[in-house]
Amino acid sequence: MNADSRVAPMVAQMRSAFGRRILNAALGPDLAKNYNWRESDVLIDKIVSDQPPDWLPKEFSTYAELLRASYADARQSLSNILGADESKWTWGGIAIARFPHALAQAPFIGAQFVIAPFPQNGSDGVVNVGSGVSMRLIADTSDWDKTLNGIPLGESGLPASPHWKDQLDDWRKVTPRAFPFSKAAVETATKETLVLEPAK
Repeated sequence: MNADSRVAPMVAQMRSAFGRRILNAALGPDLAKNYNWRESDVLIDKIVSDQPPDWLPKEFSTYAELLRASYADARQSLSNILGADESKWTWGGIAIARFPHALAQAPFIGAQFVIAPFPQNGSDGVVNVGSGVSMRLIADTSDWDKTLNGIPLGESGLPASPHWKDQLDDWRKVTPRAFPFSKAAVETATKETLVLEPAK
């Protein structure tokens, strides 16, 4: 599910259209619209591979017809979402990482909290969840000091801090940083210390 893939958005939209048509036929449009189809990838795969007659919507005589209709639905959907120019139909046009901040719209001060949206690899159905992942942690139980960690922006919530978004590039490239565990490793890696004390 790379951002520059032109196949990924078509497959995603086709699967969605196929599922919607199956559910509309099985449950009726009112119930189907409230069903979370995204959690049913296994069911979609099973229906596509086994093609059970009972699941085929009545307006189709074969699954091939249903798949052609789902393809047409996907093309229409992509045209609605990304425009008529098919060269712009890429996964990155759909998979956009966004980091909205509550203060971004505030007059005078909001601009410092804005992180511009960008296309991102990955999706909910693959190992690299992409824009939906809030942290990546790879723990090495044979040597805890070899643990790796990555977060989308940075440790600080303050735009003036050098740690406001200093991990964003690593997060985008899926290159998590060392995450020292033992006291000695933490002391070696420490660059600065923040001490919080109660007010007197």
